[in-house]
Amino acid sequence: MKKNTLNTAVLASLAGIAGIANISSAVNLNNDGTGQVLIYPYYTVNAGNQTLLSVVNTTNLGKAVKVRIIEGRNSREVLDFNLYLSPQDVWTASIFDTDNTGPGAIITGDNSCTAPRFSQSGEVLNGIPFVSFFNFAYIAPAADGGPTNLERTREGYVEIIEMGTIRENSQLAGFINHKNGVPPGCNDVSAIWAGFSGTGTEPFAASITPASGGLFGGGAVVNSANGTYINYTAQALDGFYSTSNHTPPDSLLPSLRSADPRSLVFNNGQLISSVWATGGEDAVSSVFMSELLFNEFTTETALNAASEWVVTFPTKRFYVDSFTAGAGVPFAPFTRAFVNGSACEALTFDVRDREEGRPTTSVGFSPQPPGAVPNSLCFEVNVLSFSQTITNVAAPDNGSSPSRILGSTLTRNLNPAIGNTAVRAGWLSVNLGNNPVTTGGLPPVRRLRASVEGNVFTGLPVTGFWAVSIENNNATPGVKGFYGGAFDHKRGRRCDRFTAGVVSGTCF
Repeated sequence: MKKNTLNTAVLASLAGIAGIANISSAVNLNNDGTGQVLIYPYYTVNAGNQTLLSVVNTTNLGKAVKVRIIEGRNSREVLDFNLYLSPQDVWTASIFDTDNTGPGAIITGDNSCTAPRFSQSGEVLNGIPFVSFFNFAYIAPAADGGPTNLERTREGYVEIIEMGTIRENSQLAGFINHKNGVPPGCNDVSAIWAGFSGTGTEPFAASITPASGGLFGGGAVVNSANGTYINYTAQALDGFYSTSNHTPPDSLLPSLRSADPRSLVFNNGQLISSVWATGGEDAVSSVFMSELLFNEFTTETALNAASEWVVTFPTKRFYVDSFTAGAGVPFAPFTRAFVNGSACEALTFDVRDREEGRPTTSVGFSPQPPGAVPNSLCFEVNVLSFSQTITNVAAPDNGSSPSRILGSTLTRNLNPAIGNTAVRAGWLSVNLGNNPVTTGGLPPVRRLRASVEGNVFTGLPVTGFWAVSIENNNATPGVKGFYGGAFDHKRGRRCDRFTAGVVSGTCF
């Protein structure tokens, strides 16, 4: 490389770094695991499972956070509350059910303050208070065409969003900071919020400073009957915003749409900085955008193995649900609005066994739900099973019979085979960018709306993991062993720079 060219490249690089340094807040997916927002891709109480949650405050100051539990079909809230973490605090809870067909519920014996307090629910199990999930957000007048029963609350995902850092020696810090392991003022916090009329200065305004991050957490799907513990790490978003947003316990804010409209995305070793005139949802979506999704599977008969992929679209509601996104849905990158219980996106797949073998014919779901487009994932949370017998339910539900590991009814099944021989172990690539169904004017390629700079990401915003269970009939003489694990999905990104509607190069 010529010297002057090298100098130009160095100057350009430094200019880019300086520009990034001037960004007060930019959403990014922090692979170090800490942040202001935590996304837990899945919870379930089906098939004898319960889901454990934890969140850790690594900082020397307290945190006010919004805990939002969201059903998996169309991301409608089933429970919201405020949680107040003391410095270096850990909060844990379990999502469970009280019967086989009723709602999910959350229980905790943790001392950290919540508003409202769990004891206010009047529900108690073994002396510990719990709160059952509600269906108010998807029945009239907010009905979305999907099922209205409480069973819909039994699987979904969780958001934890920092509302602000608690000022040292403030009134709120005095209430929620632990003293000998117990915060002294949880009742006061709940009572003050209960007395707030919704107008004027919000309670504790003088106690709250801008969000500063430092949270991490995880989840685990536990089946005590089988002895399996499938744990995962919550996805951490940092740089979410540079302000505070301390809202009442019953508020639907902050949400992922509350993010500052800037993002930083690593793409093949390159850092892409974008500003989004379309709003915070596009900033958050950009960090999850994936053209390709990769992971493994095994259904080896000698191990009685089962594999299921959780595929969660954490921002989909802001593009397909008219109640949330407004008139004109769907918005890119999604191509179908949520109607009659689903919003199906057609996808293509590439399966390979462990020796590079691949099917000679196309791979698809079996069976397809009535009226759905071919090989589609239809919900906000989807479970892709492998070589299972799954029966789809008639429209408008478009659900399914329960999957083997997670008990999901939001399942599509894949039967990978080479010729007449089933592929029992290998890996799968899901193409989220190409749209195989273009009738009715649908685009052949899914792309997020362009940033101010013209950056356009291909694919869909996605997260999730591979859940695997195996069995050992002879763990010890006469004893059967059960094992489970979870492995995060891997993604392939693509970002193009568009000028006047035409690709002019790669993003930078």
